[in-house]
Amino acid sequence: MKRFIKFISELNSEFADLKLEKAIQEKKKIIVLIPDNIKMAQRGFKILQQWGVDLYTICIPDEIIECEHTNYENIIRLSQLKNEQNIVIIVFNFLALPIQWTMISYLKNLGIENIIMVGEDTHYNYNLIMKHLVEIYEVYEMLDTEDGSKKIYLSLLKRRVTGDVTDIIFSENKQYFLNQYRLQPGNVIIDAGAYDGTTSIDLLNSIHGNGQVYSFELDKYNYEKFLKDYTGVYKNNIVFENLGLSDSEGEVFYVPATTGTKYSSMGGTEKGKVIDIDSYIAKKRITSVNYIKMDIEGAELEALHGARNVISTYHPQMAISLYHRPDDLWTIPIYIKQLNPQYHFSVAHHFIDVRHGYTPQGFTESEELLQKCYGEAKIYHTIWESVLYVKG
Repeated sequence: MKRFIKFISELNSEFADLKLEKAIQEKKKIIVLIPDNIKMAQRGFKILQQWGVDLYTICIPDEIIECEHTNYENIIRLSQLKNEQNIVIIVFNFLALPIQWTMISYLKNLGIENIIMVGEDTHYNYNLIMKHLVEIYEVYEMLDTEDGSKKIYLSLLKRRVTGDVTDIIFSENKQYFLNQYRLQPGNVIIDAGAYDGTTSIDLLNSIHGNGQVYSFELDKYNYEKFLKDYTGVYKNNIVFENLGLSDSEGEVFYVPATTGTKYSSMGGTEKGKVIDIDSYIAKKRITSVNYIKMDIEGAELEALHGARNVISTYHPQMAISLYHRPDDLWTIPIYIKQLNPQYHFSVAHHFIDVRHGYTPQGFTESEELLQKCYGEAKIYHTIWESVLYVKG
């Protein structure tokens, strides 16, 4: 309880505008780091203008400044920062998301600790967290006390307020394969949000090819890619369905985005079918479910509602993405606990590891270049990939 109360009390001092106000009072030189995409940075400049900040220096990585055309005056190279004194660095938390951790870590390695993340959602997230403290504390108390889950959970909440990815505590475990959550040969597995089938294959390999994986992917292009690349090899053990998952059967419009396909209430360019897990399991006469992995771009809670009978009956282990919506951090674990009060919960946040077969889809060429120059070329520490692990 003491750690939780201390954490909540400290959140009040984490707002970017308050930190910036203090820096101005201390007459620090304000430097805005733009790792990539100067045009997108206009959003951040408008926020600074609203806060009354109009005097600052722009800092751009040496590797980018040569190829970016800009009309801005007062620009310095990243390599020049080590010569600057009495400074505060501003980073817009919506820019260059895949490499924010790398760039901020680089700044800290230079000895620069006064770094302020500026964004548009931090106050909203803070108010949302304060409004739901009872539920958040309930989840905090549910988490494993031995594996660091409580600290990780608080770090994820803090990141929502600070916008700083370096606040997150990262796991060394491969995503969806936490050490204490072991699959067994003969298991029946549901892979919800299968993308191109890579994770489905990993799940099947974890049970030595002895078992069944039911994979669901809404995006028809990802589905077709799997059929083209893998169907013949895994046809006896992986059932790949071109279906999304929700709380009932129906049709939805979606925006295709390779690894980030999601439903769109505003309409999308593609139309697809969805089904609830309970109906699918009943129709296929599947008699057990041992493991559910779910990463479906913000539709997790609805899909869990559509799996309530399966969860209540078979008590499967689960790995559920916990980062698409701020309130996922408490709504998802509380709902699952209601279905099975005997469940045990852990939380982990994973880095994206290209060595594990992940292809960084959607990353710009400059982001990949900067990652190679300032970080580990194969590893991306991002705000994505928080997972709730559940077992009986």
